[in-house]
Amino acid sequence: MKINKILLALFIGVSLVACKEDTDEENPVISAVRINGATVTSNASIEAGTDMTLQINMTDNEELNQLKIDLHPNEDGHSHEEEGGEEADGEWEVLSVINLEGTSDSYSNTYSVPTNARGEWHLLVDVLDKEGNESSQVFVDIDVENDIIPLIEVTSVNGAEVDDEIDAAEGDVLVFQGTISDASGLADAHIEILDEDGNILVEEELEVGGAASFDMNGASITVPAFATDHLELHIHAEDNDGHEDEWSVELHND
Repeated sequence: MKINKILLALFIGVSLVACKEDTDEENPVISAVRINGATVTSNASIEAGTDMTLQINMTDNEELNQLKIDLHPNEDGHSHEEEGGEEADGEWEVLSVINLEGTSDSYSNTYSVPTNARGEWHLLVDVLDKEGNESSQVFVDIDVENDIIPLIEVTSVNGAEVDDEIDAAEGDVLVFQGTISDASGLADAHIEILDEDGNILVEEELEVGGAASFDMNGASITVPAFATDHLELHIHAEDNDGHEDEWSVELHND
């Protein structure tokens, strides 16, 4: 009996060692990421209103499992590897998990870049194998260039750079510095202040006159009475082709 127990213990020990040695601890590899046929490593540039074809090649020593794709806008100046870049404007997001198989697999899909997208987007690519090992993440900054919609650039309000909100009180005059531009010419532009329900409280038209660029320097609007702690300040622009864009910031009742 003692001999059998000893043999059983030895068998279990050998089995555990064998299992441990057989455990896959090797990470899968993303061998290539291509955007519109060009291999990318950290940066890419695309045009709004076009198609973006994404191709990814992956390998693993034993068995691939899943591919995760995360494309999101840089809404707050955040960054995954470096200092924060240009904030994004517009709505465009992709979050996909794709099942893989074999020791080598590839993925390809074409995405439409929205016509209202502009600025920096972040593309994150990860791969898992069947054992749960994760690849080194591929991170790509995608700069979306946009010549379709008007470009509203506010450099300052009352001489100060604008962050997430502006402190203001009833009767304050807000004076703007900046430009509005569009290659096809500007058909309309105005500054407006709205309440929290989206009702326009006051509006000031800007005489853009169909020009390709309008200098806002000295344009102003007077802050109305606050019914709540916050109001919305908007600048709206429309070009001669009917494309629109809007710049907005919150007014906080000081």
